[in-house]
Amino acid sequence: MEIARQLGNSVKRKLPQRHSQDLPGVIEGVVRLASFGSDSALSVQFCYGAGATRAIFDRVQIEQVLFNLVRNAIEATPAEMRRVLTIATDCAPERMIEISIADNGPGPASGIA
Repeated sequence: MEIARQLGNSVKRKLPQRHSQDLPGVIEGVVRLASFGSDSALSVQFCYGAGATRAIFDRVQIEQVLFNLVRNAIEATPAEMRRVLTIATDCAPERMIEISIADNGPGPASGIA
């Protein structure tokens, strides 16, 4: 019974832990982790907008999203191509920060959107 209770407690949705943090440090750490073990070189360009480098956010949530996007970009770009990733931050309305990620991959196949 105790095991079931502990398991239930461990899978309960935890509340976000939001703190003021440095975005470039988080972004660059995720890129290092996500590109580890990649079979070809990855060129990354970081473009941090003025006033878009510090925000209040849940670090784990942002790291998960960024990791998935970076890994998808790496895996979707053919190994024979030079992989280029551009990650930028910019100020958005209502005191928000927008993070954009672009790669030089071929994009989705025709008919997939």
